[in-house]
Amino acid sequence: MRLALCRHPHIVQIENVFDEDNLPCMAMEYIEGEDLGKRITNKGALPEGEVLQYIRKIGEALILVHEKGLLHRDLKPSNIMMRAGKPEAVLIDFGLARQFISGAALQHTESVTHRANLRPKSSTIESKPEPLPLTFA
Repeated sequence: MRLALCRHPHIVQIENVFDEDNLPCMAMEYIEGEDLGKRITNKGALPEGEVLQYIRKIGEALILVHEKGLLHRDLKPSNIMMRAGKPEAVLIDFGLARQFISGAALQHTESVTHRANLRPKSSTIESKPEPLPLTFA
């Protein structure tokens, strides 16, 4: 559980790790506030100084994540929580995170098109995914 090693004020913290019906689970801290995407939608463009402050904080968090051997792989405004009443940005949603080894090429076994049991009709970009047939043993 590499994420548990990422103790940083701008990374969501793991409160507990446990198994439920033989499935690994983790409980994470609750962050009261709104995500950065909603804040931008509600308030419009943020002042440059505020944006630079958030970039710096999330950048520091990502440096630690990388030092601990992880790639977030889903960095976007909706995965950055803004703490209520504080000018603090917190990186959340490590659901797509994968192991990272500097200088090594890793092949991931799961692609975006297969995550939701979907596959592209053809290799063209215009194609829409179609469901894969489900087989049960």
